[in-house]
Amino acid sequence: AGVARPVARHGRAGRRRAAALGVAATALVAAPALAQQGTRGAYDPAAWGTSTAVGVLDAGASRVVVRAPGAPPATFADARSPALDGDLLAYADPAGVRVVRWRTGEQVTRIDGPLTKPALDWPYLAYVRTGRGQALELVHLVTGRTRLIARTAPTVDLGRPALRAGFIAWHVAAGRRSQLRLARVKGYRYGRSRLIASSVSGLPVNPSIAAGRIRGVVHPAS
Repeated sequence: AGVARPVARHGRAGRRRAAALGVAATALVAAPALAQQGTRGAYDPAAWGTSTAVGVLDAGASRVVVRAPGAPPATFADARSPALDGDLLAYADPAGVRVVRWRTGEQVTRIDGPLTKPALDWPYLAYVRTGRGQALELVHLVTGRTRLIARTAPTVDLGRPALRAGFIAWHVAAGRRSQLRLARVKGYRYGRSRLIASSVSGLPVNPSIAAGRIRGVVHPAS
């Protein structure tokens, strides 16, 4: 089961700006990217145009593999949670989050710390910082300015964000309750998150933003 509702905005002008942005939840959103990979043991897919990336776990070692038509596969060791933005790839490794040009392996930047679940939409990079609870942070990779988007208690899961078209979306899951939230990354009402979907019968998680819609995977609540 899933949830689907229009994104709510504050004010008449906000409703006009949001007319093209909706939310849909589906249990199969990850399947096409996985099928394209042809890689056994692949998980956590990311896509940009005809390029796809997946995490691969093999004998306890993790790596990220990027594939694109007409190009040899690009493999990055000790890597997980890939995010694509054109020829840029962000992924988490044991030291933090690294951003590279995946065709050449050239490092663009890296941010060290207990970081995971990156999302990339140049020049913005989002990630989850772990520790006492979890914190969703957004950094402008040109200016270096970092902002806190959301924070949760240790018992609450802060999901991997989606970052595209001036918006950031993420899930918050606690027990049987789950939410999808949305916020702007710049401009008017920056950082003010809105609830766009919630459920107590299923857990909408791991949203993605594409073609003016937000999609999430829905797991039945146990």
